[in-house]
Amino acid sequence: MKWVNDYIGKEFQDRGRGDPGYDCWGLACQIMEDIFNVSLPGKDHTYNTCFDSSTTSRIILGYSDGFHRIPENKAKEGDLVLIRKGNYPCHIGLVVQPGWMIHIEKGCNSVQEDYRQQKWKKRVVGFYRHLALQ
Repeated sequence: MKWVNDYIGKEFQDRGRGDPGYDCWGLACQIMEDIFNVSLPGKDHTYNTCFDSSTTSRIILGYSDGFHRIPENKAKEGDLVLIRKGNYPCHIGLVVQPGWMIHIEKGCNSVQEDYRQQKWKKRVVGFYRHLALQ
C-alpha cells in the first residue's frame, strides 16, 4: 500500500480528473487506472458539478453494473466505499486496506481516513468491488 502516499495531499477541484486537482470520483478513477489497471466510467466529466448531489448520486448509482456489493468485513484494497452526503449516496472513497480509505472533498485535500470512525460509519452506504478485481 505504499502507493497511497503518492495520492495523499492532492488538491480538490470540482470535476477534477488530474493535475491540478480531483473530485472524489476523479481520484477514484485515477487510482483504479494507475494501481489496479481498471478503467472506471465517467472519467469524461458526465456531470456539470460534483456539488449537485442528486445528479451525482444518480450517475454514480448508474455505474453500479460493473461492481458487486460486498459486506464491510470483506472489503479490501481497491474496493469502493459509497458514502451519503445528506440524503444522497454521492461521495466515493477507495479502500487502501481494511478499515481505511482514501478520499477527497471540498475543503479537504486527499486524505487517508478510518471509515469506521463515527463521522463516516453512519454515512457509509456500502462497499463495492469492481468485477475485474474479483
